[in-house]
Amino acid sequence: MGRKSTKAKDKKMKRKEEMAKLNAVQAVVDKANQQEDPMAHLLPFKTYDRNGLNLTISCKRVTELKEETVKWIFQLTKDNMQTL
Repeated sequence: MGRKSTKAKDKKMKRKEEMAKLNAVQAVVDKANQQEDPMAHLLPFKTYDRNGLNLTISCKRVTELKEETVKWIFQLTKDNMQTL
């Protein structure tokens, strides 16, 4: 007189697979956050000096930025993404 339905088992399996995916993604994020300078291996792209533009690109952690700068970054991203 056992159950004939495998719904609960399927749900549990699906949840387990989703957790495994989330854990894999979190591991990648954690590894990225451990890097001191994510752009260290991209040295040729850190400076740009052409056509009258002299730019230096740097990477900062969000915790190092002022709140107004973070708001500006998100608003800029939002504005640029909405036009697509």
